[in-house]
Amino acid sequence: MPAWLDLLAGAAFLAVAAVASRGSPRYAVLALLAALAWFAGDLDDRLLLIHRPLMLHAALAYSDARLHRTYPRLLVAVSWVAALVPALSVRPAWSLALAALIGAEAWRRQARPDWGRRRAGSTASQATALLGLSLAAPALVRLGWWPGEVQAEVLIVVYAAFVVLAGAVLLTGLLLRSADQETDAVIELSDATPGETLAALRRESASRPDPQDRAVLEAAVALLESNAALQADLAEKVEEVRASRTRIVETAAHERRRLERLLADGALTYLDELTAVLHDVGTGNGSAGKLATACLEEVGHIREDLNQLARGLHPRTLAEHGLAVALAELAARSPLPIAVVAPDGRFPVPAETAIWYGCSEAITNLTKHARAARASVEVHAGAQQLTATIRDDGVGGARMTPGGGLAGLADRLAAVGGSITINPAPGGGTDVHIQVSLT
Repeated sequence: MPAWLDLLAGAAFLAVAAVASRGSPRYAVLALLAALAWFAGDLDDRLLLIHRPLMLHAALAYSDARLHRTYPRLLVAVSWVAALVPALSVRPAWSLALAALIGAEAWRRQARPDWGRRRAGSTASQATALLGLSLAAPALVRLGWWPGEVQAEVLIVVYAAFVVLAGAVLLTGLLLRSADQETDAVIELSDATPGETLAALRRESASRPDPQDRAVLEAAVALLESNAALQADLAEKVEEVRASRTRIVETAAHERRRLERLLADGALTYLDELTAVLHDVGTGNGSAGKLATACLEEVGHIREDLNQLARGLHPRTLAEHGLAVALAELAARSPLPIAVVAPDGRFPVPAETAIWYGCSEAITNLTKHARAARASVEVHAGAQQLTATIRDDGVGGARMTPGGGLAGLADRLAAVGGSITINPAPGGGTDVHIQVSLT
């Protein structure tokens, strides 16, 4: 091998050590040991390969001399074994396998760099790949995978050239690493999860020799930890509010059912008894009969009002027969022709009740304001959601206004994990889409 090339290979890592000493003394020591090991091979054949694990360590641990993952540590350990056991180093198959393992780590560093170390990861990847090629190229020739004869001196020159290039890559990375060119770790971590961000900033803080840089990163870590604690507390409070709203809705539904039962068992029963008495009095042409007839009419009106109130509190049909029958009954009472399509199965009571009330409010709203000729209600059951679409052919323009019925419906649906959207219907009119969770 030419003396100048041998000198250049060692000098490349000496230059890396000199530049690194200003920012990372630990890495400077590692690069210096790699350079000295290269020159030591010229003095003693037993130390001929001792530079390999040190240079590989310098490439993998750029620029803080720390190996943050298990796989790079294993690579360095295997490289030490190969350097200290001559029987392994002379086997081209062993060198080729080690080169493949090194190449895999170089590819990972380039494709998936550690969070907050993208620029350093790219430099480490290039230097590692070159050191892998320094092993692979001679091994391929010695295995006979290269056409023609190649002299051993040429293989040594190729090996040294790759070492020079690896040192040059590391040196260039250190020279270009400045405050205005280095990627800000906090900005780079913007797409990471909070846990990944904290772990990366802790690693970055530990690797910074400058006390001011380390203090800034530690402050960022403390801020993120406080933010994570606040986020967890907020999530807990939101869950408590959601559970509280669900309990309120369930309590209100229970109270509506209780009042409906009270009406059915109390006032409506008394009205039935009063109706029977009035029939006994008679409905003839006399004054008593005329009075009884008038009372029966009033009792009928009162009964109808109470029935409507009972249905508004909690429709008995919904509880006894399910959503499809209850919606059909709701459509039959509407002055508009309404087509209903709904599954016959039963669903969780909160979901059924929310869909029924949503459809009832939407139908009431379109009857009052839409000036529609017809409407439709379509209910679909999914694995996780129950949805209903109420469509009319009216004038359109429906929207939620504060204090309006649709706004109140939105609040009721939100309490059970549901939502409502209002959009113009194709061809005119309005689509009201209601969605409720089944879980």
